[in-house]
Amino acid sequence: MAASPLYLLDTGVVLLLLRGGSRGQAISDQFALTDQTYRPLVSVITHGELNAMGIRNNWGASRREAMRNALDALVTVRIDAGDIPKRYAEIQAAVQKAGSAVGENDVWIAATASCAQATLITLDGDFKRVPNTLLSLAHVP
Repeated sequence: MAASPLYLLDTGVVLLLLRGGSRGQAISDQFALTDQTYRPLVSVITHGELNAMGIRNNWGASRREAMRNALDALVTVRIDAGDIPKRYAEIQAAVQKAGSAVGENDVWIAATASCAQATLITLDGDFKRVPNTLLSLAHVP
């Protein structure tokens, strides 16, 4: 039996799953996120982005708790693990050489997915600027 694919969830995907609406459920179903052998991964960058969003939007205690529970259900990968800083530099250089721009946090997330050999599930079209030799991408429109 083949192993389940390994996924890393971008911040927007985690947010949709947290909200629990039909779009988040459709993504969960499409990638069988609850039926995988391996729990999905998330970059520590996503923790920061979601916490910042909670502060900006004055999330209450119950919503912050739901966020913590959702993140705890995933495997968090730190950006100083393994070759992630080196891959960050490679991705950043490749994108800049192509005359494109990708947000710094997105480059860290892409580097994390790349080094984990995980497919990045994202709503963000900016990741399409990262060469597919450096990132396995599942873009959900």
